[in-house]
Amino acid sequence: MAANSDSAFLVAAYMRISSLAIALYDYLETTPTAYKFYKEHWEHRRFSISVLLFILIRFISILTLTISNAGFFYSKFTIESCGRFYLLPPIFKVLQAMVSQAILGVRAFNLSRRSKRVGWVLLGVYFAATVLQWVTTLYQRSPLLDRLPHGNCRAFNEAHQLGAWIFYAISMIYDIGITAISIFYLLKFKLVMKNTVYVNIAGRFFSSDRS
Repeated sequence: MAANSDSAFLVAAYMRISSLAIALYDYLETTPTAYKFYKEHWEHRRFSISVLLFILIRFISILTLTISNAGFFYSKFTIESCGRFYLLPPIFKVLQAMVSQAILGVRAFNLSRRSKRVGWVLLGVYFAATVLQWVTTLYQRSPLLDRLPHGNCRAFNEAHQLGAWIFYAISMIYDIGITAISIFYLLKFKLVMKNTVYVNIAGRFFSSDRS
């Protein structure tokens, strides 16, 4: 049993290290572009909601990864310190999801040409998804201090209670739904542009024919 636990811990540790390496690579690769983006908006004093969300997603993602991996790799938690810490990783996980989903919602709203009807629908769906994600993440969670030598701290809930998988199910449903709305408006815009091109070509043809 102990051997299985150690093997599971090692697999989880390697996966976390791999994800950290990918995240670090992505962050370093996009830093020059992000810096130019920040500088341009700072010089022109243009801070739209898209800019603020872009800044937030980078900042919140760093905090989420740092706090989550601190809870996993730090091996000197006590019952008291675990009781104070265990909710931080899931809280930041939800905050990161909220920012990411807000970005998807703003993009869909802009693609709809800022339709008020679409905006209210997106806002309602976002609010419902956010509430459900907070409830399923924090409801009846308790601190769990793993045995030595791991000694890490995590949030735990009983199998028959609301599980973390519900959070991910809600997130995926939201992401797929909002992305589908964005694709619909992109295809609609493409169709309009294609028809416009055909009309312009036909207009030029008939104009040249008359002359």
